[in-house]
Amino acid sequence: MTAVCGFAELAALVDAGRMFRDVEGIAALELIDGRAAALTREHLGVRPPVEADWLLLVELAADHDQTDRLADLLGGARMCGEPAVGVDAAAQQRLWRTRESLAEVLGVYGPPLKFDVSLPLSAISGFARDAVALVHRHVPDSPEALPLLFGHIGEGNLHLNVLRCPPDREPALYAKMMGLIAECGGNVSSEHGVGSRKRAYLGMSRQANDVAAMRRVKAALDPTGYLNAAVLFD
Repeated sequence: MTAVCGFAELAALVDAGRMFRDVEGIAALELIDGRAAALTREHLGVRPPVEADWLLLVELAADHDQTDRLADLLGGARMCGEPAVGVDAAAQQRLWRTRESLAEVLGVYGPPLKFDVSLPLSAISGFARDAVALVHRHVPDSPEALPLLFGHIGEGNLHLNVLRCPPDREPALYAKMMGLIAECGGNVSSEHGVGSRKRAYLGMSRQANDVAAMRRVKAALDPTGYLNAAVLFD
């Protein structure tokens, strides 16, 4: 069973995500920025299942009907309307379309400035607010710069994409955003690795002894430094 729930406040969505992540049978728990959902409708013709500032996609896996259980779980959630619910496979696929369309729509204005981070659930709402303020502060002459947030809310693994950020503003904004992530107690890299772009910021979320241990593992597996040279480590 799949449901998409709408929330007026991100904090309320995070509270619901915190509750759902420990539920037996939870198969998916996805945060979708309402502004991103609006873009999928405008540019791809994919209409979001519910209209709200923030959307939470919940999927429960079981071999029997989960309708009553889902209703009980959502009973205390501070939603801003009725959820959209799908029981059969076709309905579930329709509810997933907005989430699955995000990767395509994020490039509608050109390559976005991307951040792949993990955050404590308690920090997500404040981070989202401060990230928007940071973008507008560092790109004041480009009011169309658009920060969008989505990802796996149960784990705190999130993707922040800034659309329409002028290329000449990206380096300074990137550095400031990394600082904000660290201030919020998050990791500057989550699912997609550190690579070469984030290596200068690794110390923001890892202690020196952690990095030293990583270097030893790399040296043991790749003593000549041939593999992925200058990626992660100099």
